[in-house]
Amino acid sequence: LKGKGTIEVHHYSLDSAGDVGANSNFFSWSMTPSIDWNRCIWAHSGAHRASSDTHYYAGYEFNKGSGDIAQHMRGFGRAQSHTTHNQGWCATGTAMESNGTFMTGSAGTQCHFKVFSSSGGNSAPAGDQGHDHHAWVMFIHD
Repeated sequence: LKGKGTIEVHHYSLDSAGDVGANSNFFSWSMTPSIDWNRCIWAHSGAHRASSDTHYYAGYEFNKGSGDIAQHMRGFGRAQSHTTHNQGWCATGTAMESNGTFMTGSAGTQCHFKVFSSSGGNSAPAGDQGHDHHAWVMFIHD
């Protein structure tokens, strides 16, 4: 990185996430930045296995201490063969307010990043004996 500013990165990894029902969380992760920030970038990657023949969607929400704000909704395909289809989940974004402006926040205020299922069927763990979900949030003060 070049120039003035401060960056703080928080990382999260979830091993063996378990079965996730329709319209429930894959994870809800809390972090508290130690810097005032005027930009925030989030990212998620993970895997879950389809448990039914339905379309699967992952939703992303960010909360800077004043309530969950929808960030992104992503479809990951239809599972044609039930548990033999493994979804690869992945998304990246800049945290935005509901009015479309960049989110800003204060040091010491707890934030939450939520990844949830918005699907018609359950989603089981990836079955790979590894980490099911990885996420990071980068707080930036320039």
